[in-house]
Amino acid sequence: MKNEQMRERTEENLMNALIDLCMERPYLDLSITDICERADVSRSTFYRLYANKDALQKRIGRKYMEEVRAISEPFLRIAYTDYLKDHHVYDNELRKIWEYHLSKSECTRVLLSSNGDPYFTHLMYSFLEEAYQSVLWWNNISFGSNQDIIIRFQVNGIIAVLYNLAQSEDTVLDQAIETLTKLFVNIPMDNYVVSR
Repeated sequence: MKNEQMRERTEENLMNALIDLCMERPYLDLSITDICERADVSRSTFYRLYANKDALQKRIGRKYMEEVRAISEPFLRIAYTDYLKDHHVYDNELRKIWEYHLSKSECTRVLLSSNGDPYFTHLMYSFLEEAYQSVLWWNNISFGSNQDIIIRFQVNGIIAVLYNLAQSEDTVLDQAIETLTKLFVNIPMDNYVVSR
């Protein structure tokens, strides 16, 4: 048990070190030594856990998305059943997701940057696209032949807004959450509701 806790703490220190260093300089300029020194971890310990810095970066992205999926579960449950009925509950659950993203602004910024992990961007994109499609399907909403284009537009917009909000030093949490929520839910659904 104690060894597992030490391993988790070491992994957390390495992940935080990489994120901190990426805030200071480009990912490609970082060495394993830089990461280990910042995390106060030996190189041999690093290599016991990760093959290289790319593997560490991928682990950060996977962990982030695991947490996003867990936080999103109540939102998706509501979206599947009550989307058009109770926007208040829906908006509150959506707010929790945005709060999580914005609380991890440095991580979001690093992972979505041009120096970030393309696999993370793919995971984020796939998750948002799947969530959108599911909400639309469960609520009998269709955008007709333009549905894929509209979903891609919305998902790309959300990722771009998240990235820009994470970069901003003066992001006001409530305003950011309001903007993201409007992006996600303010589609004129009444015009598109169809029966299956």
